Amino acid sequence: MARSTVFDPVTNFRFVIDVEGFDRGAQFMKCSAPKRTVDVIEYREGDQPPILQKGLGLAKMDNITMERGLTENVDFVNWAKMAHDGSAGTAQNALPRKEMTITQLDRQGNPFRKWRLFDAWVVEYRPISDLDATASENTIEQMVVAYEDFVEEGI
Repeated sequence: MARSTVFDPVTNFRFVIDVEGFDRGAQFMKCSAPKRTVDVIEYREGDQPPILQKGLGLAKMDNITMERGLTENVDFVNWAKMAHDGSAGTAQNALPRKEMTITQLDRQGNPFRKWRLFDAWVVEYRPISDLDATASENTIEQMVVAYEDFVEEGI
């Protein structure tokens, strides 16, 4: 039977996350994709036909959720602490903002697509997964990161 396409789709199980100022040792097992949505502003005046006009509103970025097996690497713990206790930077930059890059790799480990996230910081941190004496599982660390915007960069 003939194949329907000449090329196989790129898999989603190889990726790298880099955070400004961190060692490259921060591998993750899961990462949600960047997402941008734009609000719709609906408007209609009383003497117009019964159809709403639609216009562009504010752009919003969905938070990124990342999960990894618990290790001795404390970069993310310290980053989360800085946001929690307000120990970051100056009054002009009260949040510990960093630039992040998510790089999708092909099967051979070569960069395929890359997204750069601007002004990211940890908004939620879960140091361990639920403990269960009957489970044969790794302990999972989870963090949710907010960011202001992102761009896709060519490879």
